[in-house]
Amino acid sequence: MKVPTVKGKAKNVGNSCNPLQVWECLFTEDMITEIVVHTNEKISSYRANFSDTTRTELRDTNAVELRALFGFLYYTAVFKSNHKSLESMFATDSTGRDVFRAILSVRRTYILIYCLRFDDFATRATRKEIDPCAAVSYIFHNMVENSHPCYNICSYACVAEMLVGFRGHCKFRVYMASKLESEETCEKSKRKRCALCPHSKEKKTNQYCVSCDRPVCQACRSVTCRECGE
Repeated sequence: MKVPTVKGKAKNVGNSCNPLQVWECLFTEDMITEIVVHTNEKISSYRANFSDTTRTELRDTNAVELRALFGFLYYTAVFKSNHKSLESMFATDSTGRDVFRAILSVRRTYILIYCLRFDDFATRATRKEIDPCAAVSYIFHNMVENSHPCYNICSYACVAEMLVGFRGHCKFRVYMASKLESEETCEKSKRKRCALCPHSKEKKTNQYCVSCDRPVCQACRSVTCRECGE
């Protein structure tokens, strides 16, 4: 059985690489530049709403600051602060976190998140006629294309469904009533009867034990067969 492994440039970075080198295998400099250009376009239009356009938090952004914003978003997930307000995260009364204030100011963070754009808004309406995901499709497709040369997935991988909270409106399907079946990415022809179930059950599965390569169904995944050891 083929085990999932990294390959290509992801493998070439070696074991002594830093997290940024790994991240750049998927999120390239071209993608960062694309986001910076369109974010600055939105900041420029947003800046026109203020009488004092020279305020520090209204300046254009760059690649370094954008990476800092992404780092801030990663930290909000690490600290499980995704649903907290920016004011509470940047609070100085010991209830906030110092690392957030060390990255960006609360006003600058608010403006960057508000103005963050991944495509050209001027042409979005035209592109949405054929692509409902026009606002993020460029970044999404590039992420997928960058992932293929970096990761070698085996034929027994299982795709799980994750429902993400969303309060907007979407033209395409955003919810699937049934869980995604592993057959969508696995080879359907390799479905075999579970080696650990009684013969009367006749359960068939396309999941295999990583040690002995025997077919194992969902109900028996926690059972260790005698040949695999204890």
